[in-house]
Amino acid sequence: MSELKLHQEIKSLLLALDTAWNKNDAQTFASFYTEKAVQISPLGLISNGKRAIKLQAEEDFSGALKGSIHKLSISKVYELTNNHAVSDGTVELQLSNKEVFKVNFTAVFSKESGNWLISHMRSYVYYQATKF
Repeated sequence: MSELKLHQEIKSLLLALDTAWNKNDAQTFASFYTEKAVQISPLGLISNGKRAIKLQAEEDFSGALKGSIHKLSISKVYELTNNHAVSDGTVELQLSNKEVFKVNFTAVFSKESGNWLISHMRSYVYYQATKF
């Protein structure tokens, strides 16, 4: 697959994921993950499996993250095999009070039945070292 085509397909998936988040639609949000997916939030919360990801999204969407705006941006996509890819990028999260947080992510994708799904997504913040 060409690098451009892969980038476009992964970008489309992440745009759909953002749309589900922004509609507070936990069912659709979780549908973009594999059954055994792992999601690690910037707070270190680990959700193992599509069901757990859905439950965490429901909790988020009914609590502090209700009405938040989620935007994933890809910096690079790497094709590992015809059915596996990795991407790096950033997540921008705007809370309902307009406060904005920006973190990084790395995601692993698996192609199942012709569709890309997320099998692992890890969000993180780089440590700003002043002295070592």
